[in-house]
This record gives sequence, C-alpha cells and structure tokens, in this order.
Amino acid sequence: KISWTPPPNPNGTLTGYVIFADGKRVGVVGLDKLSYTVKDLPHSTSIPIQVAPVTAAGEGEKSVPIMCSTLNLSDYPPKKPILSTSGGANEINVSWIDPPKQLGPIDHYELVMNGEVIYSGKEQGFRVSNLEPLTNYTFNVRVVTADGYVIESEPAKKKAGSKVVQKNGNAVSGTESEGD
Repeated sequence: KISWTPPPNPNGTLTGYVIFADGKRVGVVGLDKLSYTVKDLPHSTSIPIQVAPVTAAGEGEKSVPIMCSTLNLSDYPPKKPILSTSGGANEINVSWIDPPKQLGPIDHYELVMNGEVIYSGKEQGFRVSNLEPLTNYTFNVRVVTADGYVIESEPAKKKAGSKVVQKNGNAVSGTESEGD
C-alpha cells in the first residue's frame, strides 16, 4: 500500500491520481483518495512506484520513483493438505491447517484439484466425491488473506480407491491409495 500528499502547485484543479508500477499504469483513484494498494506484483522483488496527479488539463508529471519491496511469499506457505479415504472408491477427504507463519488475517481458503479450484470458503476441510477410481489426483490449498495475498501449499497426491472386483465369485472392495 502506498500513500502520498497532494502536489503543492498542481496545473489546474485536481481531479484524481494515476498510479504506476515499474512504468506501467496500475491504478486510478479519485481526488478523495491519497493511498492505493498495488496488487498482483511479483513477490521477492523491488519495483519502482510513481504517482501522477490528474487535472482537467490532463495527466501531470509523475513523482520521483520510490522503490518498494514485495514480500517473499515462500516464507508463509500453508502445509500440504492431509488426504484420506473413508467414503469409498470415489471419495477423498481433504483437510488442512493454518500456516505456521501467517501474512495477516485469513479471509478464506481455496482447494485446488488438478489445477482447478473446487472449493472456496472458510472451512478447513472438504470431501471430494464422484472421483474416478484408480485415478491419481493432486491437491493444493491456497490461503487468501484479507489484504489479498494468495499463498499456495506444496501439492499432495492421492489415488482414488479401487473398484469393486469379483474374487472367487464374491464381490470384494478395498482402497488402493498412495499419498504423502
């Protein structure tokens, strides 16, 4: 989050401000705002930030660049999700705990399966059902903070349980799994 003071002698009546990160326009705010949160910046880097006033005559001169450093999000990862089976060949229970080191208040969690978000909410567990038996699945948990940081866990992998098979004329079922 950056903040600034209005220029002492603007070229006309101020109407707002334009924010630049690394030379690219990343935001525009009205006259009533003197701060802005720059989002979607790469982590573990320093980036020049500038602000330009806007008047009826157009965009004014950019401020002197201020170097801002972003956090190293790899210092705040959640633990791998915990995977278990209990509901049969087509279900995997996924649970997780809060990261040991937090980057502010947690807003919600996202559960990602094979690259797709399948759950978003405040609970720390989810039962994934209707899975294909004997198929490998990869799960990650994303922690989303109130400030908009998104930190992803290392992946955890599990194979959905086995199908029901016939053995000596009897139906036998079991779970076949592999996981971390």
